[in-house]
Amino acid sequence: KLINPGIPIPYYPTKITGIDDSMVKNAPFFSDIAEELTDFIGDHHLVGHNIKTFDFKFLEKELDMSLNNQIVDTLPMSRKTFPELKNHKLSTLMENLNIKTSSHRALGDAINAGILYILIMIRKEEIKMANK
Repeated sequence: KLINPGIPIPYYPTKITGIDDSMVKNAPFFSDIAEELTDFIGDHHLVGHNIKTFDFKFLEKELDMSLNNQIVDTLPMSRKTFPELKNHKLSTLMENLNIKTSSHRALGDAINAGILYILIMIRKEEIKMANK
């Protein structure tokens, strides 16, 4: 679901996501969906790529409240698990793991972060088993 940020969308985010002002013109504002979002999040663990330093702080700021959800950030996990890669962008990781990705949108990124988390946990288990 897209939301209207209440300000013009700058060039760079439009370039990355393909989302422009015309696409959010009639979309709800964040304040309109905040309660629905907090109900959806509940007390669940939140998994994301760079979630700790970007998404989670953004959510807390926009919601004007502290969230107590446990955070699982795949960015630092990927740096430990795949140190040989020159960058750890979600798209780079998915490409190196031969996972077809969707466009840079919230749902696609959430699915990809979930897949990445599972693959990291499998890799950690494989390493643990190999060292026995």
